Amino acid sequence: MKKIFLISTALLLNQSILADVAQTSSAQQAAELTRDSAQWRIAPRIRIQPCDLENQNRKLDLQITANPQGKVTDVKVLESTGVDHLDQKIIKTVYASRFRPTGETFTVSQAFALNFTGQPTASCRPVKQQNTCVYLFETKVLGEQILKHKTPFQYREVPKFFIHKDELKGESREVHFSFKLSNKDQISNIKINKSSGLNHLDQQVISALSTTRITSDKKWWQFYKVTHQDQIVFDLNKCP
Repeated sequence: MKKIFLISTALLLNQSILADVAQTSSAQQAAELTRDSAQWRIAPRIRIQPCDLENQNRKLDLQITANPQGKVTDVKVLESTGVDHLDQKIIKTVYASRFRPTGETFTVSQAFALNFTGQPTASCRPVKQQNTCVYLFETKVLGEQILKHKTPFQYREVPKFFIHKDELKGESREVHFSFKLSNKDQISNIKINKSSGLNHLDQQVISALSTTRITSDKKWWQFYKVTHQDQIVFDLNKCP
């Protein structure tokens, strides 16, 4: 699967997000970005338990890409906290957040400073760590669209969608789907033509497609809905 980049300009935000954690309580801290060109509309709210930090200060640097509407479409780890499940918790929070619209796709760098202020303890239960590698909505048509090739339809935005490696249950998966598009670009009749073998994965593809925006070239006389097809591959080898 080809890596897809939808980056038109890069912005660097040096301000860190601080989350001071007491030993007996959790802390919740909102992110604040000061650059006028990249401000949070719905800021990440990070709830951290002392055991998440494993008795020491942590720092996470992320590269965040958002579309012109401010929706987060991609998150990459530039510097890990060293604790996989903590990285994953923050990444999930960032995906659920939203920037103010800027009118263009952009990328920012954001640092999260996580300060442990309690007393070290050995009573924390081990946390099952998850692989931080995620799969995005990288379909065949979207890949061709990014390469400026002619496609039967065009994604006007990348669907909000990410699947963790663990959700593939130990093997590569593939989903083929179809949908109908009206002359007013309304999506309907989404169907799975080839299932991944995992119902929850198929349903996430359907959900992501139903909330995105798609357009296509139309003839002036076209009044009926046109059926389109696409496919997405979740290659287990993409995540080592």
